[in-house]
Amino acid sequence: DGNVYDFGIFTTLCIGGAYSVDKWYRLQNFRQSNGWCGWFAEEQLFPDEMNYITKKVIIKEKVMPKLKSHSGAKKRFKVTKSGNLKFARANRGHFLAKKAQARKRKLRKGGYLSGKQEKNARKMINA
Repeated sequence: DGNVYDFGIFTTLCIGGAYSVDKWYRLQNFRQSNGWCGWFAEEQLFPDEMNYITKKVIIKEKVMPKLKSHSGAKKRFKVTKSGNLKFARANRGHFLAKKAQARKRKLRKGGYLSGKQEKNARKMINA
């Protein structure tokens, strides 16, 4: 019938007749003594029908579907209003008694990613 259906990331052209998915199955499995193979000549599309159907399909640039965000990266990085990636410092969970007060104070402040690390983290969180 030549209808085009758009399912979000997939565009599907539905045609019947000799272009059906079961053509080869029918050709192989329906052979009978009278020569009929389960296929009719009128099921084949004419060239003008085929041209009409192919013109209905718009060939567009193939785009990969959106990838899922890395769940670990989502928890560890936040995007600031200016677009930088902020992270919390490590080593603040336990054994704090033996760490100097100045060190613990510096660990309270977050940090910002830059360079290759920022590029890789942006890929993981799709930002």
